[in-house]
Amino acid sequence: MGRTILVLEDNLITLGVVEAILRQAGHEVLKATNEAAALGHVKRHPGPIELLIADATMAGRMNGRMVRSLQQSRPEMNVLFMSGYSKEDLVTRGFLDPDGVFLPKPFTVKFLRDIVDSLLERPCAAIPISAGPKLVRSWRV
Repeated sequence: MGRTILVLEDNLITLGVVEAILRQAGHEVLKATNEAAALGHVKRHPGPIELLIADATMAGRMNGRMVRSLQQSRPEMNVLFMSGYSKEDLVTRGFLDPDGVFLPKPFTVKFLRDIVDSLLERPCAAIPISAGPKLVRSWRV
């Protein structure tokens, strides 16, 4: 059964690819190209939003607080960060917690579907307020 997934990505090509893959898997996709649009979806969407897939550098600009705020409004929502930068680089630059769930770009259709399925099968791991953008344990490549 499909779930609702919010995708926060400013690259329209990547956003379109992720949307197509998720819709083909039967999910409802809410698209946002900026933080305001993501907040709008969180406030207005009538049902649960089970997963946020966010560009890590956009989330980094949000300083982690935006993601925590989104998760507080939607406690059912897990978070998956993606980026063309390496996870190590993102951690070093402060965009991602070492334990953050991470999807490297480019990715295969199978890898995206597998990681999304994995996150949708487990309960949400809330982001600790006192930490940076710390999420559930890292997805290992």
